[in-house]
Amino acid sequence: MIHKKLVIAAVILCFVNLTYGQKKVNYELGATTNISSKSNLPFWSVSNQNGRIPNENSLVTDLSVFTQFTNSDASDFDHEFGLSLSGSIADDVDGMISQAYGRFRWKKLQLSVGSRYEDIQFDNLSAINGNLFLSNNARPIPRISIGTQDYWELPYIGDWVSVKGMFSEGIMLDDRYVANTRVHYKNVYVKLGGDRKLNLVLGFQHYVQYDGRSSDPEIGEISTNLENYARMLVAKGGTEGQLAGEVENALGNHLGGWDIHVHYKTEKVDWELYRQTMFEDHSGIYITRPDGVTGLFARFKAEKALVQSVMYENYYTKYQSGSLAGVKPDGGLYTGRDSYFNNGIYRSGWTHYGRTLGIPFFTPKEVNEDGFTLGVSNNRIVAHHLGIKGHLFHKVPYRTLISYSQNWGTYGNQEGVREQLSAMLELQLPKNTLPFEMSFAITMDQGEMYKDNVGCFLRIYKKGIF
Repeated sequence: MIHKKLVIAAVILCFVNLTYGQKKVNYELGATTNISSKSNLPFWSVSNQNGRIPNENSLVTDLSVFTQFTNSDASDFDHEFGLSLSGSIADDVDGMISQAYGRFRWKKLQLSVGSRYEDIQFDNLSAINGNLFLSNNARPIPRISIGTQDYWELPYIGDWVSVKGMFSEGIMLDDRYVANTRVHYKNVYVKLGGDRKLNLVLGFQHYVQYDGRSSDPEIGEISTNLENYARMLVAKGGTEGQLAGEVENALGNHLGGWDIHVHYKTEKVDWELYRQTMFEDHSGIYITRPDGVTGLFARFKAEKALVQSVMYENYYTKYQSGSLAGVKPDGGLYTGRDSYFNNGIYRSGWTHYGRTLGIPFFTPKEVNEDGFTLGVSNNRIVAHHLGIKGHLFHKVPYRTLISYSQNWGTYGNQEGVREQLSAMLELQLPKNTLPFEMSFAITMDQGEMYKDNVGCFLRIYKKGIF
């Protein structure tokens, strides 16, 4: 019932905002046709599409209505809303509320209610939208979040040191092994240098899956009282009465990582170097662990240039705290085989509606006979990703993504390395005199992870203001 109330509340907030907000209401109405040479679509036809595109030849329609923050200092209070509906025709006909949210700002604080796509980062060139754990690869999790809307300058220091953070509680709505799994998320970021030519950002992210009702009759209902909730927030084990594994270890399924960014601005180019790590337990929390992503982004300031922005990312997730797990000969414990996005209690892992919530190179398992996705089958990878954005002939916007990966499955199911190349070229077609806009893309897969495949999609859409 809680998740239904959360969605209903978000929809009501949308219409209250529309009726009384005295703001311009934007809309976007579109249709996307996806076809390929195989029964499934190439990787970059379906990845990072917020879970809206089925992995088969299809027609997808969508409608979004939304208002936006005014970006004005005239009032301490501001608000916005969004509602997105999507429907698809493939082997089956399906529909969804893909977004329904309201956001409220008061001075430096912000409250968000509902499900909302993640803001686009790095000009939409990153394979993970700059976040290993919450990209735009799956349908967003409905949640309530409170935090700062931007960096908050510390008193008496000026803009040399500023901080921002967020605290969030959500719930997973899909059919999963532990129904109605709760999701806790918090982060904190410290920025050194303000908006100067050179600045440094250091952040930490922490996610926890907890509570719900397990499909295992020996587990059944999983609930957390206030004391255990407090212990969960700091990754401590539960008190007596919790599941055995959650008393001995941390309560819930924990994951997260460090997030480091270095920004450097020049007259012609803005550079950003970033490093993000990942952990599943205490053994992987150290910032020196090799697993994670390292990226370099450049945005050129020349208008309508052939190359306007470039992103390169290198992914490495093979280590996972080592290959050994269990009891050492001396009685201690090996702490390896972390198996990212998998968990023995929350067996659907870090997936939502059959898609990984973060890094799309991790492969979700096929839906089983009970309708559940039981985690991921491939999480030990080395990948290189290149994204480029610019204008052809100074007038046609384009975006291209090229990804090469080596895949080792999991420690529990190693099948040798499988190589994969996936690519996309997307063009924004000139408007001319047409009353709508169009984009066209060619996508392809070649390798051992997915079938060799060539596909394309055509999107026709109309934007406007009511």
